[in-house]
Amino acid sequence: MSHFVALSLGANLNNPLYQLISAIGEIKAHPEISSVSVSSFYRTKPIGPAQPDFLNIAITLQTTLSPLDLLTAMQAIEESHLRTRTLRWGPRTLDIDLLLYDDVTIDTKRLTLPHPRMQERAFVIVPLLEIAPTLTMPDSTSLQSLLSPLSDQLTDIHLWEIPSMHQLVIASHNAGKVAEFKTLLAPLGIEVLSLSDLNIHSEAEETGLTFVENALLKARHIAEITHLPTLADDSGLVVDALDGAPGIYSARYSAEKTDAANNALLLKNLAETGDTERRAHFKCVLVLLQHANDPVPIISEGEVYGTILDAPSGENGFGYDPLFFFPPLNKSFAEVTPDEKNRNSHRGKALMDLIAKLNQRFG
Repeated sequence: MSHFVALSLGANLNNPLYQLISAIGEIKAHPEISSVSVSSFYRTKPIGPAQPDFLNIAITLQTTLSPLDLLTAMQAIEESHLRTRTLRWGPRTLDIDLLLYDDVTIDTKRLTLPHPRMQERAFVIVPLLEIAPTLTMPDSTSLQSLLSPLSDQLTDIHLWEIPSMHQLVIASHNAGKVAEFKTLLAPLGIEVLSLSDLNIHSEAEETGLTFVENALLKARHIAEITHLPTLADDSGLVVDALDGAPGIYSARYSAEKTDAANNALLLKNLAETGDTERRAHFKCVLVLLQHANDPVPIISEGEVYGTILDAPSGENGFGYDPLFFFPPLNKSFAEVTPDEKNRNSHRGKALMDLIAKLNQRFG
């Protein structure tokens, strides 16, 4: 038997937009969940100690899970997003609250339904009303009527609109990069076009001396060919002990310009370096042009810090991922799942920064 459920999701740490987008995908992928509806994104002021604003959404769904099994499934998703519970009403990577489950009422130490504080929170009611305007509580109180006593909170809630962009060309022949962008942008309804999709084999000559300069060169070159909005990425590995190398030359560090050869050369150049001197970070710069002559390109950056291993570890990812150890997950980037990498990577961070800047300009 299928049951109606209402959820409230919020995040204000570690790429909040991506935390929510990723959680939506994980909820939709659950084999015992169907008919998922998702509200718009809302930016809301936090309750409790000083911290960043939250992004909040509401979700309704149908499930064959029991209330406690559903709670367990949602907490597993929270934990996969590195959710911690050290401070009440504190900042968090992801918070999933079970609001309603049919007309069921439960009052136990682990679960209370309906959610005991949903009637006090406009940031819960407003998104839920958007997707379930006729919804009623188990006592037949309409959801709409719950909003009236919360009118003083409405000034702290703002619709967070993602600017419309139907197609976007990724100015790269790197299949790994293109795949990551497609995954990251798919939930936003943006069709990502690779250079292979458009049968483009031309490449810009990377003569810049910085990541920003090279990203601009690549974006303008492809935008001139396609006449479409173009996103270019220039990224690389920056190793402290090598004075920032490979840096902008990361993809062409070795004579062979292959991942295996690049990794081998990096290990050779670090052979005499002690374990405490192998600090490194990945850096990504994104440049978005609306057209080739766009006078105000949108530029965003993202960085992620770790250390270089003594030998490759893991089978996932590409580039230097097998050598890049990421302490928060205690794994190399080639050992993490694609979802874990997208939530934590330099590219994921740069893309979330880009979306925020798009919203500031066009939202």
